[in-house]
Amino acid sequence: MNRALLELQEVDNKLANLKREKSHLDDGTAARAKRDELEKAVAGATQQSHKILGERTARELELQTAETKIALQQKRMMNASSAHEITALERDIAALGRARSDLDEAILELMDSGETVAAQLAALQKQLAAAKTQVESVESNFAAETARLDRSLKATTVEREEAAKALSPTELAKFDAFAKKFHGVAVASIEKGNCSACGAAILPFTLREAKSQEFPTCEGCGRLIFVK
Repeated sequence: MNRALLELQEVDNKLANLKREKSHLDDGTAARAKRDELEKAVAGATQQSHKILGERTARELELQTAETKIALQQKRMMNASSAHEITALERDIAALGRARSDLDEAILELMDSGETVAAQLAALQKQLAAAKTQVESVESNFAAETARLDRSLKATTVEREEAAKALSPTELAKFDAFAKKFHGVAVASIEKGNCSACGAAILPFTLREAKSQEFPTCEGCGRLIFVK
């Protein structure tokens, strides 16, 4: 067998490995998905924080209004001239006092909720910043590795063209036919008496005969075999 057949196979193996390596590169899809998920979480927590702040502001305004009314009614009671008027004002002040107490409690609860959400938001923002950095790192590495592999693929493609020139039309046709049949691996070498492709042991007689044959094949897998 023409050694150039094995050399062409070695170049094809190199091309296959480069293509496989390129297909396994991390293009950042997972990192971007995590970043996008965190962005949604940050947006949700921010919205919740604004909602709590809005509710707290509204309750504080209501509390201020209640305290103003209480002060006004207390002033009126000081100037009241009848028992009936005093009783009515006392009932009004008591009701306003209960409302003020409820508002105080609601404001405290909103303050606690606000602090909890603020802590959650801060943690999410920290995670988001890290996720964005990770995306940038992965995408940068992907671009660099893609460029490197593309250069190697281009150079190896030229190398293959040169290697193919060393074959006769018949040899090249035979190689292409076997490569198509065996998923890109047309030629195997012999390593310690075994086929490098399928691992089958090659009989000594077959090895001796193969040295003088134009297209010897493995008894196990049927690929072309090169025997030194």
